[in-house]
Amino acid sequence: MVGRDGDYERGAALLRESLAVLRGMRHGQRLSRGLCLLGVLEGDRGTRDRSVRLIGEKRPEFVLAERQDREASLAAAQAALGEEGFAKAWAEGQALTLNEAVEYALRDEAQSAPARTPTARALSPYAS
Repeated sequence: MVGRDGDYERGAALLRESLAVLRGMRHGQRLSRGLCLLGVLEGDRGTRDRSVRLIGEKRPEFVLAERQDREASLAAAQAALGEEGFAKAWAEGQALTLNEAVEYALRDEAQSAPARTPTARALSPYAS
């Protein structure tokens, strides 16, 4: 993935561009995967709460390498944010609709708070 070599800004920009195109094409499953990949990249950049929100939007099917990246990113975020901070960010991500999550992903990091107050959904990435 672009970004693993340290070019996080370019990687994030390319993923956001892809999300905008996929949204216009109404590719829901691909949008969910793109949101998760952007979430992993955000975690690599150190923006852990944003990472958890983006990963928490949906749980699409992944190939093994993507699943491992996702789980590693969530574990690092949980360690950095603590249980309460992680649970809050996870709930916020779970509360987002696909369209809200894409809008959130496309916004500048400075405006990164989710657009809505989350409702109670599963607080664990491992819940069904």
